[in-house]
Amino acid sequence: MPTSNKTPALSLNNWLGTDKPMRSDFTEDNLILDSVIGGHLQDAVSHLSAADREKFDSPYLLDSYAGTGDAEQHFTLPFTPKFVFVFYQTRAFSEYVAKGDYTKCNAGFAAPGLSTAAVSLQGNRLTVKQTTGEAAGKLFYNLNLRDGQYFYLAVK
Repeated sequence: MPTSNKTPALSLNNWLGTDKPMRSDFTEDNLILDSVIGGHLQDAVSHLSAADREKFDSPYLLDSYAGTGDAEQHFTLPFTPKFVFVFYQTRAFSEYVAKGDYTKCNAGFAAPGLSTAAVSLQGNRLTVKQTTGEAAGKLFYNLNLRDGQYFYLAVK
């Protein structure tokens, strides 16, 4: 028979030495455990989904590319990033060129709906730009210089 003594959290039977438990008492306790534990395991707020786990296991992509010299170069990333940062490996992020009175942009970033002039992001498509003529508006985009070596960091 069930006991009048119950555990505080789940109200499971907490028998005394004089109690005489029956099979139905154990079955009732098992149903309570199954409901509470099963509900907890199904709780997506408390537990990570497979997609969340993948995001945390590999939260970013660091890769490199060689410039082609074209006005634009495009890359299809294996995921849609929250943020991408691109930079020329052997240069400062920006350089002032006194002879032409312009700034050479050797780095840039992009995020959904936000970017610098030389980098853009549309879904999982990353675009980097290279000025192929004179600097326009005192800016010279330098993220696809022929044979230039670049890195990009894409964050999930």
